[in-house]
Amino acid sequence: MTLTEKIQQIDLGTSAETVLPLGTNPYLTEQDKAILVNLGLHTESLQTFEHPSVLYPEALGTALTETDTHTTLWADSQTAHAGEAYMNMLNIPSFKWTIQEVGNPVDRVQQPDDTIGLVVRSATDPALKDQMFNNTKLQLFADGIYLPVSGFAGPHLWTIGVNNTGTRLLGDRLAAIQQRLTPDKLAAARSKQQERFLTPDHLTNWQVRQLLRSDKVSKIPAHALGPDGTNISQAMRLWLEQVEIANKAVLTIHPAGVEPLGDNGSSSYVEIAAGQVADGVVPTHMECAVYYNQPKLWLEKGPNQTVFMDHQNMPLDNMLVAGPANLAQLSGKSKLVVATHISPKPLIEGWLGDNITWIKATSNSAAANMVAANEVDLCVTTGQGVANNRAKLQVIYNCGCPVMTFTIATPLPMKQLVNM
Repeated sequence: MTLTEKIQQIDLGTSAETVLPLGTNPYLTEQDKAILVNLGLHTESLQTFEHPSVLYPEALGTALTETDTHTTLWADSQTAHAGEAYMNMLNIPSFKWTIQEVGNPVDRVQQPDDTIGLVVRSATDPALKDQMFNNTKLQLFADGIYLPVSGFAGPHLWTIGVNNTGTRLLGDRLAAIQQRLTPDKLAAARSKQQERFLTPDHLTNWQVRQLLRSDKVSKIPAHALGPDGTNISQAMRLWLEQVEIANKAVLTIHPAGVEPLGDNGSSSYVEIAAGQVADGVVPTHMECAVYYNQPKLWLEKGPNQTVFMDHQNMPLDNMLVAGPANLAQLSGKSKLVVATHISPKPLIEGWLGDNITWIKATSNSAAANMVAANEVDLCVTTGQGVANNRAKLQVIYNCGCPVMTFTIATPLPMKQLVNM
């Protein structure tokens, strides 16, 4: 499946034949709109993302090397070194870019400017989920660089974002690059640039892919968050197909109650993967970059395991606010309960208050199921979540489909991969 095909899939509307435009659902009846207004649900307080421009990792960096437009990279004191390494990795002449340290680079990069604006963030920054869903003038996950960290078994991933001004300035060039170069060719070219920033005990993510394809690896257990149909389950399938290792993979999409690290008594598929290590076997598991326990995963597992072995960028399914198919059943309620996974919760922060409360769902799909089962009143979910409950859900608002980075980990230390 190509990313172009993926994007065509995620334009889900109120029916299989109808593409839902960004913003408020134009197919809502006037009665339904009045019900929402009477409940205090004003959709102008919700976030809306533009359609993504950078679909393939490394395409942004390739476009930057081909343009004469000046680039400004915004960073803070903790991320500036990674930003400088990224620009140096691309071999862009120093007169074509500047780096600026500020207290809030994510906010600053979105302010009006006539240069290409970049921002660098850590893939273990606990603020990523809020920065992702609160900032619609920015594609937070467009590119990245891996850098070694002393005392850790594998490199750390730093993500590179680009503002909407930058994607417009690079628009034609980006489109041409993504049309003429496959993701694998882009990754192979980047590998040559990236490897000089790593140590002999490290592989680039493209070299990891080559290893997984080789005869040295006979089996790849692969774990992703379920239930089936979640963004992360789709991203794992996309990665296995694009890396051309689906024939070796044994994919497990875990049911509710099994999370990467486990939380509030849930099981941990990171631990399940660790128990599958054997000769010729490379267990893998996937996390979303805005996974709330990503910092904990890095700090607890990173000294002995490779937390950032590879990554897969993918546009999310359309992020949708949805309610019951018959919105009239909400009329007269003094309080509403909305279910979301913790990551996209910022999308509906403007609604939360005395009359609207939030409850955590284990996934976007689970949030939709909770509305379908009349356990909650509203949810933030995905196109797939609505499709799975089409007869029972009504789309209220389409927040768009931002690109997400999904990280791939293995319980093996990078040095062990090098020596396979």
